[in-house]
Amino acid sequence: MANAPQNAVFAGVFKLDQMPALYSAADLFFFPSYQENCALAINEAMACGIPMLLRDNPEYAELYGESFMKAFDAPGYAELISKFFDSGELRAAYSEKSLLAAKKFGVKAFSQRLMEIYSSLLPGNSG
Repeated sequence: MANAPQNAVFAGVFKLDQMPALYSAADLFFFPSYQENCALAINEAMACGIPMLLRDNPEYAELYGESFMKAFDAPGYAELISKFFDSGELRAAYSEKSLLAAKKFGVKAFSQRLMEIYSSLLPGNSG
């Protein structure tokens, strides 16, 4: 943070109930992390319909499929960001992809999957 460029703003910590409004104010969620197991911020932003630009990590592809734009380095990010802001169609498409991907992580989807797991463990259930 001490060496950040002058146009970088570190906004601090926000209350949980403020997060939907903050996410919804964004045009793009850029998350260049080298490694994440299941970053909640990605899921939260997707649920707000924010298009994603993530590092090209295998973990992200496994979790989110083709629902996000991906690059591996600064030149790749810069190219995608330029394309993103030049194309309303691209912005709309990735916003829709985010909303669809977020459903996979919703309470209903998790509840259904847990019920399937528990049901499969019941005596006499082979599947």
